[in-house]
Amino acid sequence: MSGAIRERVRVFISAKSSDYEYAAQVYRRLGDAGVAAFFSRESLPAVGSSDYRREIDRALDEADHMIVVTSSVDHVLASWVEAEWGFFINEKRSGRKRGNLVTVVVGALGPTDLPPSLRYFEVIPFDPEALDRILRYVQEPSPVRTVPAAAPHPTGPRAAFSETATFGGPPGAHLMKALPARHVLATGGLDGAVRLYDVNTRVRRSVLRSSQYWTARHEALITALDISPDGQRLASGHLDGSVHLWELGEPKEVEVAMKHDLAVSGLLFSTDGQTLTAASKDGVIKFWDVTALQEARARHGAQRLPAPVVSLASVPARGWLVAGLINTATRRYVIQIQKADGTHRVVATLGVPESFTILALSDDGRVLAAGGRDGTVRIYDFDAVAQALAQRKNPKSLPPLLDLQGHKKPVSSVAFFPDGRRLATCATDNTVTVWDLTTGQPSSRLQGPESESFVSAAVLGDGTLAAALADGRVRLWEER
Repeated sequence: MSGAIRERVRVFISAKSSDYEYAAQVYRRLGDAGVAAFFSRESLPAVGSSDYRREIDRALDEADHMIVVTSSVDHVLASWVEAEWGFFINEKRSGRKRGNLVTVVVGALGPTDLPPSLRYFEVIPFDPEALDRILRYVQEPSPVRTVPAAAPHPTGPRAAFSETATFGGPPGAHLMKALPARHVLATGGLDGAVRLYDVNTRVRRSVLRSSQYWTARHEALITALDISPDGQRLASGHLDGSVHLWELGEPKEVEVAMKHDLAVSGLLFSTDGQTLTAASKDGVIKFWDVTALQEARARHGAQRLPAPVVSLASVPARGWLVAGLINTATRRYVIQIQKADGTHRVVATLGVPESFTILALSDDGRVLAAGGRDGTVRIYDFDAVAQALAQRKNPKSLPPLLDLQGHKKPVSSVAFFPDGRRLATCATDNTVTVWDLTTGQPSSRLQGPESESFVSAAVLGDGTLAAALADGRVRLWEER
């Protein structure tokens, strides 16, 4: 390839030689769609370099997305293959890469057979339709219906917030949870530890490390957090399926083993703080008796759902628990509503048109926000669902009221303001966007340097906006 300009790699395809037949089909489909991909069997001879390791490293460094193709657990754990997807995951966790990681499984291999670090991301079966679905993850989002926009301000959305503080630091953070009334923020670290901050003083109150951390000197990535309404307890869910509960007064861990088979995707304390609900990608929701846990008794009820749980939310005003599910065979996403009164009776199962990564509900339970893998935030009218159920109607689908477009990466966090008319979102880039839900337009865009990446956002009771950075820092803004 002497003297030629190399096209920048957008997708890196990782596969063991035994799976090259399937990987080649993925490579050709991407090429037909005009997506520049690197696949060692095809790409290395084309570059004309004898230093194959250097070319592979260059492609890994350049690629926005990675596709792993495998027909066997042994193949995906082969040294070179594991090194490639392991590198990509570490880059994502650090914020240096923001693209998608998709594993294409061949034959009888299923998501539960994969290592936890891979099955946490997207997994799709190998078939002709899968080749087309792959394109959705590696191309720019397709145009979708949006609310007609008013004439834009010449300089874009006005920043109605002023930055007031930045605090915290390494190691990096993956998500954040706020207790709005008490001005407490908790960040889930890449090291598996939880860090608590007092927003008023900007001081770190404590670092919560489980007994598992002190035994093994590490803990699995935190994938879910919640704080009890009275601020006395905190629960963390992890990539390996473990759940830990802490008393925050001293603080100390409640020494009871709580476990799911796959990654924990949602945690919720009940309004009275007596029940901890944990959902997982194993398709099970568990309801833990907090009083029993404090007495070292792991007493819980369990409900097996028909599909993995992606996200969990609640509507205290209506007594609802809301679970976002994905059918791994059809790749269809649904929202299931069930009673939160102990019966767990399903009152509605609603199909939605697009994928989502995270769900959030306004405090009054009237509006649902779903952050999408395509960077779009979709707003749904839950008030209409409640009215239909009150009239003994049985809604089957939930069309969006608004499509909020502005992010180019999968949405990682959505948070309502107390008034329920505004929403803060971020998508692992250097921008936090505040949306006006009455117009469907952004009212503020809060930007950091290009090197920064916001991974999670939260809104406190007084309207203070907080965002966690991938490097572990927390930034605050107040309305002017």
